[in-house]
Amino acid sequence: MVANNLDYAICIWDHRPALPKPLLWARLDVPPGLLQRPVRVHGWQVNPRSIFYTDQAGRNDGVSGTVIKSDLRPGRSSANLTGNGVNLPFLKPAFSASALFQQSPSVQVQLVNEIGFCWNTTFAQGDVLRHNGTQFIARN
Repeated sequence: MVANNLDYAICIWDHRPALPKPLLWARLDVPPGLLQRPVRVHGWQVNPRSIFYTDQAGRNDGVSGTVIKSDLRPGRSSANLTGNGVNLPFLKPAFSASALFQQSPSVQVQLVNEIGFCWNTTFAQGDVLRHNGTQFIARN
């Protein structure tokens, strides 16, 4: 199986000190792409150093794009997710009017595919570039 034929899910967890385990804030399901020859309309594509998903309409849980780049050098791999609109299914409301997450101490993001592979990262407060009631941008 190759990456563009697999279902993926992106899970976002908010760690809150008052809860015994992280709060599942959102689960975004992204199925395989739609190929209409000769052009891929939307979906996963693979090249030697990255996997990426494109769907400008955000048909699947509001996800309009994601890019996952691999690099054997420590700290050089990356993942980026963009989603917006009415199709984004937040399981929990924003923490407050000015913050999506409590993030105490962190926000955890996982990418999981249907055959069991899981990529995981955790963003501590020092990793956050922008966090307000509508955006969360972090890098570690």
